Amino acid sequence: MTPPRALVSVLTVLAVSTLVGCAAEPVRASAGSYVGRTVAEAIKAAPEGDAANSYDLSTEVLDEEPTMDAATDAPSSFEVVAACYDGAELHLGVIPLTGVTNDIRERARAGEYDKLVPGCN
Repeated sequence: MTPPRALVSVLTVLAVSTLVGCAAEPVRASAGSYVGRTVAEAIKAAPEGDAANSYDLSTEVLDEEPTMDAATDAPSSFEVVAACYDGAELHLGVIPLTGVTNDIRERARAGEYDKLVPGCN
């Protein structure tokens, strides 16, 4: 039995920087700006030092078994359909590119899938 949400930590920490003195808070794009990008593009766009977690929403969005496997899947083969920040941690709800439709993209841009991602509600 597959859990309702398969959590795959794509990157525990994107990068760790040691700074001397006072460091300014990184400028973060709105979480919604990651929707429609691949996981690889979203991670690249996130500020240095932020953690990113991806949740395979195939069950909830496509009515299919989750397929994301951090060990074998390229982050460029999944598209972000939901995103939010919890402090410096970016949570991404993703589905395989092969399942993305225009309807799903419109719903994703409207934020309909945000509630499916732990940390986004």
